Amino acid sequence: MWAEDSANDFIADNKHIEIVMGGTIDLFTLDENDPLMEEIPRALNGIPCAWYLNSVQYEEDTKLVHCEWVFEV
Repeated sequence: MWAEDSANDFIADNKHIEIVMGGTIDLFTLDENDPLMEEIPRALNGIPCAWYLNSVQYEEDTKLVHCEWVFEV
């Protein structure tokens, strides 16, 4: 799942010179060794964007591992 949730545009002379969209990519999995945990960063490295791994959490009630990456394009 992914979502755009912010903008960080470069504005000069009251114009949007560069448009930047930010958002998150969330992975919910039952497998703590899910291959997507390596594939998502690999895919992000393959495109011109800034990103970081924000959190890895174990959700006790659902038994899911939740990984969240934050990106800006």
